[in-house]
Amino acid sequence: QHQKNNKNNNDEDDRSLSSSSTLMFEIYDGLPRPHAHSKYYRLEGNLTEAPKASAVYVESFRKKRIGQPDDIVQANKKMTTTTTTTPDTDTTYQDWTFEVVPAVDDPNVQGPLDDDVVNEPAWNYNTLPLPTSGDGSSWRCAKCYATRFQTMNFGINTVTNDEGERTCCSTCRTPIRQAMWSQWVSFPDLTPRMKRRARIMYAHKYELLLSTLYPRADIHQVVEEERPTTSSLSF
Repeated sequence: QHQKNNKNNNDEDDRSLSSSSTLMFEIYDGLPRPHAHSKYYRLEGNLTEAPKASAVYVESFRKKRIGQPDDIVQANKKMTTTTTTTPDTDTTYQDWTFEVVPAVDDPNVQGPLDDDVVNEPAWNYNTLPLPTSGDGSSWRCAKCYATRFQTMNFGINTVTNDEGERTCCSTCRTPIRQAMWSQWVSFPDLTPRMKRRARIMYAHKYELLLSTLYPRADIHQVVEEERPTTSSLSF
């Protein structure tokens, strides 16, 4: 079940709804009463539907640039925003911060470089402030993390403020600015690719289902007070 709300009141193609549109979905688990359960989701932002698969295969792989956000290591489930929760409720992944590791040069990976410098910018490790004890007790070497499946080493190093620019990874001995290190980033500040990665790793399966149809939409689970009445839903 879903409810459409188009503030422009235009008869637009559902595949390209404007950014002022919203969609409300009720996802029902199909169980008989009294065990039936529904969850409600509100979709906002870019509501363009996923395109149909091409009849001819089109190569879309792009190799990440050095320093570009590459993957999420872990999440800190401490609330950072109040957009979807209140202090008395559980947080969702959209309220967390994430440890994001940058891409390193991998000569075994070939292909054109990702040219989306606007939406997927790379960190400049020549100018980023070095990790300090105030940021935590350790820093993660991106170079070691990239080879973790071969070495079983996850690149953790103890912060030593007295070394500064001379700091090196204790395993690969690469200077810190060349090795690069992971960054803690709140969900709103993640790049679009990392937001999708966070969704895949931590979102409810219902949200993942909706994201296959609306991959660019901002998807929020609706709290009890915001849920629509049954009569307001259209089929």
